[in-house]
Amino acid sequence: MASDARSTEIPARLLTLMLAASGDGPAIVRRLDELDAFAVLGIGRGRFVDLLAVAAGEFGNRLCDCSWLRDDDRARVDELLESIEEPRLRLQLCRIADDVVGRDDNVANNRRLVLGHAMSRWRIGAAQLAIDAAAAFGPAARAASGTPSPRDG
Repeated sequence: MASDARSTEIPARLLTLMLAASGDGPAIVRRLDELDAFAVLGIGRGRFVDLLAVAAGEFGNRLCDCSWLRDDDRARVDELLESIEEPRLRLQLCRIADDVVGRDDNVANNRRLVLGHAMSRWRIGAAQLAIDAAAAFGPAARAASGTPSPRDG
C-alpha cells in the first residue's frame, strides 16, 4: 500500500522538485492555494508542504549551487518525468511551476532548471505555457467544471 501512496504522489513530488530552488515555502504554498493546484495534484495541502520541505532540504540547495542538473539529480527527475504519461497533466504541472517560479528576467536560471528539463523531455514549448495558470485551473475553472478541491489543514 505504501508504494500505491507514493505513486499517486508522483505529480506532487515532481512539482516539489520544480519548485525546490524557489526559496520562500509559504509564498509558494499561498500561490498554489490561489491556483487551486492541490486539486490538480490530487494531494492535500499539508502533505504537499511536507514533500516541499523535504525537496527543498535535499534538492533545493544543490540547484542553487549549480547552473545545470547534476547526473544523479537528472536521473531522479527523469524517473518522475517518465512516470507521468498523461499529456494534460504534464502541461498542467509545467504551467503551475512556470507561474510559481516566475517568467521575468530577474528569475535566476537555477530556479527553472527542473522545469526547463521537464519541458524539454516532454516537448512542451514556452508558447504552451502562455495561458494564465489561474484561468486554466484555478478556483473559477474548477467551479465551472464542478470539480471539488481537496483540502486539508
